[in-house]
Amino acid sequence: MLELRTDPSSPASGSGTGSGGPFDKRHQADRDSIFTDTSDGRLWLEKALLPPGMTFTRVVASGLFFVMLYAFVFTIWYIAVGGDTCSVERQAADRAEAEVLRLRAELSALLSAGASSFGGAAPGAAAPS
Repeated sequence: MLELRTDPSSPASGSGTGSGGPFDKRHQADRDSIFTDTSDGRLWLEKALLPPGMTFTRVVASGLFFVMLYAFVFTIWYIAVGGDTCSVERQAADRAEAEVLRLRAELSALLSAGASSFGGAAPGAAAPS
């Protein structure tokens, strides 16, 4: 029959604090394997996809850091330009429009000067016979 012992140092006392009991040996082996096992305690997917020592938690933390850094830099830039994010493109479009207007004015001046020198005919037109 099963014998109960009340001595805590006894291996069969069931307390797990003694040495030599079957449960104590197994737990001791588990504790030792934590430090001597070649496995680093990562998931198999982490071992397959990530370099040694890296975990998904570290990857997420690093990714979050760079997302926050990008958001901070974007916010500072947005404040620096006063919310006018398209000012450079708008200034380039204004310069291009001014250039078009200048060239049209120059072209109309050349056409009017050319028409008067050719007797009312457009430049390149055949002379009347």
